[in-house]
Amino acid sequence: FNWVVLGSTEYFQAHGEPQTPEELPQHRCIGLRRDEQGDVYRWEFVSHGQSVRISPSAEITVNSGALMRRLAVKGEGLIYSSMLHASDEIEQGLLHPTLSSYTPGGECLYLYFPEVNRNQPKLRALVECCERLAIREEA
Repeated sequence: FNWVVLGSTEYFQAHGEPQTPEELPQHRCIGLRRDEQGDVYRWEFVSHGQSVRISPSAEITVNSGALMRRLAVKGEGLIYSSMLHASDEIEQGLLHPTLSSYTPGGECLYLYFPEVNRNQPKLRALVECCERLAIREEA
């Protein structure tokens, strides 16, 4: 997945657009709480070749990606999302990427699963599908 910071035109007109991740504390950020861990998802960036994780002080925290995107569309703040999950809003011009030169690319995909499930047909099919997609992306 490619990850990106997104905001609406209205948000950027009212608050400006951050130029570096260090400027995020001066912006309204909408956090996404992970159900399994209970923590707020950290925003990941690459700066000078180093991976940097930031936990922005979120004025609003939600536990739904769809709700997070709706709030961003309404101009309530910036969000950190995968391009895949926000593709509709981006294509419709409702949300716009920022800090793109700092966000990590989708160079790799990790699949985590218990070793005992390694030979299950459904899991093997998923792994093979991901491998085919990765090969097609490289071509």
